[in-house]
Amino acid sequence: MKTLRTRVTALVAGVLIVTSLRQSAANEVVRSKVTAVTVYSDRAMITRGADVNLTAGTNIVEFGGLPVSFVDQSLRVSGSAESGVRILDVRIKTVYIDTIPDTRIKNLQDRLYSLKGREQFLVKKLEVMRTQLAFIDSLRIYYARTASAGNSGTSYQEWQRALLFVEKNMDSVNARSLEADAQLHDTRNKIASTEDEIRRTQSYARKIEKHVIVTLSAEKAGSSAMQLSYLLGGARWSPVYETRLNSDAKNLEVVYSGMVSQATGEDWKDVSVTLSTAQPSAGGAPPVLSPWEVGVYQAAPPSGSLMKAAVSDEAIRENAVVVTAHAEGQAVSMALPEAEVIESMTAATFLITSRADIPGDNSPHKVTITTASLPAELSYSCVPKLSPGAFLTAKATNTTNYPFLPGTMNVFLDNSFVATSSMSTVSPGGEFSAYMGTDAAVKVERKLVKQFTESTGLLSKKTKTTYDFLISLENGKKVPIDMDVKDQVPVSKDERIVVEVLAPEPSQVKPDDRGILDWKMNLKPREKKELKVKFSVEYPSELRVSGIY
Repeated sequence: MKTLRTRVTALVAGVLIVTSLRQSAANEVVRSKVTAVTVYSDRAMITRGADVNLTAGTNIVEFGGLPVSFVDQSLRVSGSAESGVRILDVRIKTVYIDTIPDTRIKNLQDRLYSLKGREQFLVKKLEVMRTQLAFIDSLRIYYARTASAGNSGTSYQEWQRALLFVEKNMDSVNARSLEADAQLHDTRNKIASTEDEIRRTQSYARKIEKHVIVTLSAEKAGSSAMQLSYLLGGARWSPVYETRLNSDAKNLEVVYSGMVSQATGEDWKDVSVTLSTAQPSAGGAPPVLSPWEVGVYQAAPPSGSLMKAAVSDEAIRENAVVVTAHAEGQAVSMALPEAEVIESMTAATFLITSRADIPGDNSPHKVTITTASLPAELSYSCVPKLSPGAFLTAKATNTTNYPFLPGTMNVFLDNSFVATSSMSTVSPGGEFSAYMGTDAAVKVERKLVKQFTESTGLLSKKTKTTYDFLISLENGKKVPIDMDVKDQVPVSKDERIVVEVLAPEPSQVKPDDRGILDWKMNLKPREKKELKVKFSVEYPSELRVSGIY
């Protein structure tokens, strides 16, 4: 009997030990690591990973250290395991943390303490020097009064030495006082800056965090790679481009990058980055029109009723997103397929090949999407009336599989920075132009050669002014270039004002309805050409005409 009682006691103790161990395991908080991020225009999808050891049967895994600002409805839980594992339940809880050790704040406070000590030292030092100045000034007054009283016991040379002594020491103390005052001003600026940094750092310190509690059922003990993903605000990206033109090779190199910045409250270290143009906040369904009714004005109902009437049950169902949670007994696929799609019907997605570090300091960080070397057609255009430069344009075709999205474009010509331009939307296979600025090797000049005014008419006096312009072009390059030259002649809006184009000949270039002249030509290496623009404007002398030189 005693032996049986001993066995029962041992069995109960063993059950209590196992239960205690399981409860301890359930309460252990797992710290996950950010492994991948998908950045949108105004938020990011964060993916975290952690390896957990499961026992056969029911397991409770608690993931801690998650940002409190993530969207609960966006949470997804998945993973992979060697044996059959099912997700039974997912819960989110908020954990309040009384104190969070912050080494950075301590370092800043130590620095502030040291700066304030130096401030006190400099204040005392200035007080001492002010006392010294007051004492030296009292000596100066004493010597001056004694000398004016005609004290015969002191020679002129002794008075001179005394005054020089006072002056020298006063200059020395004044110089040291100015230096100490500058040091005090600098120290107080550093104190203000450090105090401001402490306030900002403390405001960003987390006081609460979220935990995700996952209940799992495992057929047998083993390791499981778990993944959590959720949407988080405070992140964005925008396309940026670097276009470099090799004018000799007629080749346009395009470096297509994404500028990513984030202030999500967590740092992304060694993560896989995906950039997406999707808008997860927009919803998948188009908006629904409500009846447009006209009636007699009535006072608006209370705000609560109005809010209830404005949001229909159908709209709630359309926009609701449910946390990935599963009832007990439902099998869940633990596989998380990797998306390889570059462009879909509604969005473009760019999977960055190299892993990146993007701290949460809201500063921009560049990640490369792709690089391309594209053959370019080069052409020059100029408007000599408005600018003396010849503007180079490189036209190329997007031969990549990536759509070019609107963004900032930094333009380089033969390794020299030219200008900042912009890229428009260009689909794969589409053409685009990169404006490379002016080329100093191509010279353009427009000058007024002659302006002549005369009176015409026998019965009615008229005034006729003739203008003669000369446009000079010179190709200083070693290769031929295509040039598009634009100029203009005035267009009359009154039948009493007659404009006659004298040059160029209509067979060469004819002005359009707006008076624009457009020459298209090819300039050989070192070739020079001259274009003449000559016209006359005739009108009644008593008429006041505007719009002419």
